[in-house]
Amino acid sequence: KASDFAITNTSSKATVVAKSVSVDKTDKTQVTVETYVAMADGKDYTVTYKNNTRVGTATVVIKGIGNYKGTITKTFKIRLAAPSSVTVKAGKASVSVKWSKVAGAEGYKIYAATKSNGTYKLVKTVTSSKTLSASVKNLKKGTRYFKVRAYSKVNGKVVYGTFSSVKKVTIK
Repeated sequence: KASDFAITNTSSKATVVAKSVSVDKTDKTQVTVETYVAMADGKDYTVTYKNNTRVGTATVVIKGIGNYKGTITKTFKIRLAAPSSVTVKAGKASVSVKWSKVAGAEGYKIYAATKSNGTYKLVKTVTSSKTLSASVKNLKKGTRYFKVRAYSKVNGKVVYGTFSSVKKVTIK
């Protein structure tokens, strides 16, 4: 969403856009300041953040300085990233699923389906952020598709990350 930013001695306006971001290994947040007149960060305005290092709602505050005055406060969501490096290996009536750690995760959920674009059902919950693999047992022969997502609790509510890419496996 965009907001007006008042500038003294001119009728020009600046627009502030806060993008939704994912927490990743670099914990970068991304805010873009677009203006109708040339403005420089640190010279014409300052950008500060609150609560922007963990999953949940963060705040960005843009404040005019020098010839510019006014303040804009915007909130944006920091979400869990998708697990990467997901591998699925078939065993006899079972599969082993492995993935890489997601910053801010408290656990992971594994989903399976019989078609890549079918309905995925939760087949396993891993309740530790340190556990990066799990076995799913008692599976029938045939092709299955798996995906993983991280979860965390924010203010008592469970927040889910983006799903990993889908992995295909044939169970023997």
